Amino acid sequence: MKDFFSTSHLKIILGGGLLCVIALRLVLAAFLPLSPDEAYYWLWSKSPQLSYMDHPPMVALWIKAGTLLFGDRPLAIRFLGPLASFLGTIFLSLTGKKLFPYSQKRALYGAILLNCTLMFGLGMVIMTPDTPLFFFSILTLWAFIQVLDEKRPLPSILWWLCVGLCLGLAFDSKYTACFLGLGMVVYAIMCRPKLFLKIGPWIGVLTCLVTISPVIIWNANHHWISFFKQGSRVGDWHPHRALTFISELVAGQIGLATPLIALICVGGFIKSRKEKPALFWLVSPGIIILLFHAFGDRVQANWPAILYPALMLSAGLILWLQRWVISIGVICALTIVIQALFAPLALSAHWDPIARQVRGWEALTEELVSQAHASHGQALYVKDYALASILAYHDKLNFPIISPDKRWHYLGARPKNSYQNVLVVAEKRKALTKVQGVVTRYFNKRELRSYSYESGTMRSGFLVK
Repeated sequence: MKDFFSTSHLKIILGGGLLCVIALRLVLAAFLPLSPDEAYYWLWSKSPQLSYMDHPPMVALWIKAGTLLFGDRPLAIRFLGPLASFLGTIFLSLTGKKLFPYSQKRALYGAILLNCTLMFGLGMVIMTPDTPLFFFSILTLWAFIQVLDEKRPLPSILWWLCVGLCLGLAFDSKYTACFLGLGMVVYAIMCRPKLFLKIGPWIGVLTCLVTISPVIIWNANHHWISFFKQGSRVGDWHPHRALTFISELVAGQIGLATPLIALICVGGFIKSRKEKPALFWLVSPGIIILLFHAFGDRVQANWPAILYPALMLSAGLILWLQRWVISIGVICALTIVIQALFAPLALSAHWDPIARQVRGWEALTEELVSQAHASHGQALYVKDYALASILAYHDKLNFPIISPDKRWHYLGARPKNSYQNVLVVAEKRKALTKVQGVVTRYFNKRELRSYSYESGTMRSGFLVK
């Protein structure tokens, strides 16, 4: 058992095992209902633009490609995610091979570990901006490691062009791609300052700027709303809560990476300072920025996703407890998959976040539309953009759904000044002053969330659907 995870075994896991994982991800993508955020990005795909208020446009483009092929079903919306996870794994293993040419085991290890994490392993099933971000960040990492190799088969200018293109596409997926770009700059300053005197890196910068130009143009035409929305968080400063926010950040990553993988990544990151400085400096700026942000506000658990590919590669420097690290990661992922598909454990909504996010929406939509008809309502009036989105997706009768959230303005939604009678809907914990009734969302007879509604007159809002 000592050498159970030998190089040959790791090749089998990465080869045949990866095909099984992709098949499983496609099954999950097909049978798991959409989450509210996915429905929101689906609405983006119905209004193609150069960018959007919350994020750049790549997630909408991926959804549009899938729905053009297979319609508006969940598998179509998520279709490119599992395929990208397959290609991304291949490119990450190629990157590992370049970093560890003397050890195929180390070269394959990072790609396998990435698929054992919940962040990537299950994150590539759902369609959010992190899905294309993962793929293009891996391609960026692959191209950057190639360009640092003095024995590269192609001229460095072509590789730098590839780096700029891939980094630009990562930025077109999510703004946290800046962490990776900043890491490259810091690495050049600390380890390869002569790179600034060569033309290749500047060609890469120019290529990146051209690639992200649609996002910049859209923001310039919309008062820089997206940049201001994301950048405004920098001004928050609550150091007295930093310990809480940092603890939540660490706990979230331990959960999403699984405990042993998180431990191995920390050890590999520390060790990479001397042995693989490119990996160390690619990751360090992002870690510092996220920790700094934790002194002002909560860091969402998915924000460090951009750092995962490089961290998994650095884990190749530490081959402790291989079979336990991989086995526990696989067991954790399979446990969550089984719970997501079949719900054998009757967990409460608090302990079953997947059910809380994706289950019971169709029945809830039908009930709210029925209540609106019964009270002669002309539309559903929903303040929460995510709730409005998921109701719009499941609304089979094309019943009007209105929201005052300004997000719809940037989607080109038609403003509606008034309706004589609407049904105002909100989560029960955000209860309205005069509640007419309550509708509960269930899954397997378990209460997930309750929503209050009341009749009212709408003064202003945007038509979601």
